[in-house]
Amino acid sequence: MVCYQYRKERLIIPGIKGQYNKGKYPYEEYHKYIDDVLYKKCAYHDIYFPDEEPWLPATLEYFYNAPKNKSDGLYPECKRCSSIRAYQRKKDNVEHYKKYDKLYYIKNKNRMKDTNIRFRVNNKEYFKQKGKEYRQSDRGKEKYKIYGKKRHEKKHEIYDVEWKNCKKYFDNQCAYCGLPIEEHYFPYKNELKLYDFHKEHVIDEGKNDLRNCVPSCNTCNTQKHKNSLNNWYNSSNSNYTYERYFKIYQWIRYDHKKYIMPKRRYKNQCMTARIKEIERLKISIDKMII
Repeated sequence: MVCYQYRKERLIIPGIKGQYNKGKYPYEEYHKYIDDVLYKKCAYHDIYFPDEEPWLPATLEYFYNAPKNKSDGLYPECKRCSSIRAYQRKKDNVEHYKKYDKLYYIKNKNRMKDTNIRFRVNNKEYFKQKGKEYRQSDRGKEKYKIYGKKRHEKKHEIYDVEWKNCKKYFDNQCAYCGLPIEEHYFPYKNELKLYDFHKEHVIDEGKNDLRNCVPSCNTCNTQKHKNSLNNWYNSSNSNYTYERYFKIYQWIRYDHKKYIMPKRRYKNQCMTARIKEIERLKISIDKMII
């Protein structure tokens, strides 16, 4: 008795119409033994690889598993031809696959993120080499030029004294999660190093001075990215507390004015008078609290 294997989908190939539409694959014609090893003829090798031998060992090394195929449990085409067919289907049905990919991402978001992280961790050298090649390419150079310009425009223009007072205002802790600066370690060359906090822009496209600056740990700085304060730092955020939120609001709305320095007209201009004024103001505030 001859077993037949049916194809359920039609292959769309430019320039070839109807050649492989709903074909049948008789077992005797597509299987044979060579040196006591079962070989199978790939149904699409004549189209994609006409110069190569279509007969391949009937194993999972060359063919994908097809549980519904009762004859040998394998697909009629080899893995190489199957990949080409899948690419062709996706190319011819772009909108359909966009919707499918979007739904799949929504359902498997966390799992896909974990998979991508593991892949990047296990292939550091590969991504390092790819990144180097991209930076040296014309497109990469142009992208990094634009990125560098944006980063330069976003660089905070604050004095060391202002930054020191800003951190002291937030008790030398991250303004968002409360991580102490003494515990702000970050891996560098296989060892942990202590780093200063980031000068975080509360409003992403806002000013570059003290009124738009709060200390932020590396994790919070990365998570916030370009999000607005209210959209990111709310009750759905695990680090959120109303006390920290209110303190950030007080700082950007009022309290930064107590510590902001006059702009220098030239480099290394003396700021002793302003520093003494801030110290006097701080002493007076402490007395009021007592």
